[in-house]
Amino acid sequence: MMLRTPLMPAVLLAVLVTLPVPALAGGARVGNATLSSTPFANAAYGLGVVSGQARLSNAGRATTSVVVGVAGLQPGTTHIGHIHFGDAADPCARLQPGAIIEDLGPFVANAHGTAVARTVIETPTVGVDDCEWWVAIHEGPENATPQTPAIAIGALRFVAPGS
Repeated sequence: MMLRTPLMPAVLLAVLVTLPVPALAGGARVGNATLSSTPFANAAYGLGVVSGQARLSNAGRATTSVVVGVAGLQPGTTHIGHIHFGDAADPCARLQPGAIIEDLGPFVANAHGTAVARTVIETPTVGVDDCEWWVAIHEGPENATPQTPAIAIGALRFVAPGS
């Protein structure tokens, strides 16, 4: 029998964000986001239970690799994720609801409530500033109208290659 401990998802997410990014050529970009629980998630899952990390890497190509890990989910559940635009008035303060750039996922929670999804998107990160893009993981397995509530969100911040 496998015991579920709060430490296990944290360890898995720590491994995700410490994975080395391959050597990136000129024009390459790396973006990171720390995903935090939303008010909906705090009510549905518990205060601060849902969390995650996201990493985007673009080696100067027209595609971008996106890896997102989320912990604190109900085991066996499936979730959809997106990259959203940041709010036009204050992009680092909040995402712009409904303004989806790309779909991510699906995120299928394992027995520990942790899910990792790897997605390659056709949108390069060239010219994207900090907080212009946000990662959002939603309650539920698919896009819906209206969209299901976000359970974890975080603004992407870009770093210089090798940082």
